[in-house]
Amino acid sequence: MLNKFLFYFFALWYILFQSGTEQLRFLCSGSAVAGENQGNREMTEAAKSRKKILIVEDDADTLVLVQHFLKDAGHELLISRRGDEAFELTLSQQPDLAIIDGLIPGIHGFELCKKIKEEPRLAKKPKIILMSSVYKAQKYNFEVVEFKADAFMVKPFSKSDLLTKVDQLLK
Repeated sequence: MLNKFLFYFFALWYILFQSGTEQLRFLCSGSAVAGENQGNREMTEAAKSRKKILIVEDDADTLVLVQHFLKDAGHELLISRRGDEAFELTLSQQPDLAIIDGLIPGIHGFELCKKIKEEPRLAKKPKIILMSSVYKAQKYNFEVVEFKADAFMVKPFSKSDLLTKVDQLLK
């Protein structure tokens, strides 16, 4: 419990004091597209090469933190708090990567991973990172293979660990 508190305390400190003037927009509804260009700004080469990442997380604190880490890295984000909505968002938006919590409402995160990987309507299968603060035992590293995930991360994790894993999978 103390570890989780410290994780969120330092994460909030980072967001508030280290991120400059960037405003975070917390999305309370079920799902939404975040990180879209506002106004009529001209797209740069960096914007054209941005990767689309789906974050599936029902815990508000973790969602804001992961969203902030990935927005700082310049990715386009899709947000969902439920497995069933995330599946529909995957079909319609075709993300490059999905970061899925193991315990989410709608469809369990591990099952969602397998369903996405086996879906014939997806022209391009996204890379998937399963994450969990509950499933920490070594055996879950092996179950990741069974559910066809590309990586597994135990929460809490650092910004550098997450971004390293994301960069490895998006190459």
